[in-house]
Amino acid sequence: MDGTTGTLTLHDGTSAATLTIIPIDDTSVEGTENAILTVVAAPAYQVGTPGTATITIADNDSPPLPSLSVSDASIIEGRSGKTSKATVTISLSGPSTTPVTVQLKAVDGTATGGVDYGTVSATTITFAPA
Repeated sequence: MDGTTGTLTLHDGTSAATLTIIPIDDTSVEGTENAILTVVAAPAYQVGTPGTATITIADNDSPPLPSLSVSDASIIEGRSGKTSKATVTISLSGPSTTPVTVQLKAVDGTATGGVDYGTVSATTITFAPA
């Protein structure tokens, strides 16, 4: 087939031809797409069965990875008999099409776990797909 004219020419004695479809690469994340090739009826022939073909184009672009952020927190040491709590927020940059599972753990800075703050076990958080 000549891609510019859309004409497929069969030579004498030929009863089949091959049409090549070339996908165009882009950077859009669009999932699987398809195109339908249809035999158009004309007086010189009958359209057989099937009269259409589906061309499936798999996307080769991946969605950008989400980013995670965690808020800082400040707290004053608790007094005897009173409990103080620091609350941090873990945020996902935007919705994701798949679950995002995050592992969190506390690492000592100038404060020591079990001495300056309660021990924090490793924690797993999963953000569900949007």
